Amino acid sequence: MTRALPVKESSGHRPAADAPAVRRLVSNLKIAGNTQRKEMMVSADPKRSPLEILFRTPVGGRSFSIVVALLPFLQFAFLFIVNPAYMSNFFLPDVRPIGLSMLGLVVLLSLVSYALLRRCWSVIESGGRLQGVILAMLVMALVAFPAVLLVLLGPAALALLDADL
Repeated sequence: MTRALPVKESSGHRPAADAPAVRRLVSNLKIAGNTQRKEMMVSADPKRSPLEILFRTPVGGRSFSIVVALLPFLQFAFLFIVNPAYMSNFFLPDVRPIGLSMLGLVVLLSLVSYALLRRCWSVIESGGRLQGVILAMLVMALVAFPAVLLVLLGPAALALLDADL
């Protein structure tokens, strides 16, 4: 786990490192014409990647699946606010069954991506970091990304169907 120790002003000598996993961050600050040297001791665990440290927070890893699952809904709401005429193609009378089935597919894909990403996180937590990350990337590519594309390109496809092209 990364933790920052208090910042100390140095008096010209460098303190010895307590352990090999301790790094020194040194910066020279110029305040009102006076240069002060600040040192911060940061302990770093070499066994963990920065992404793993980020996702080890209480809400980090588990909330990722929620964010990915909610992305198509947030995109739909944003596009509906910005361009309601474009998004209303989902609800045109001639293509309403297809539009509603597309939206149902988006909901289904979002739920599946949520469940699969939670399972991928379980794999990561159990020690299979590489396998979990690969599975999560596959889930996002095969399940979550098509849901986003359906929301983004679905109205255009429905407009083409309505125009009998």
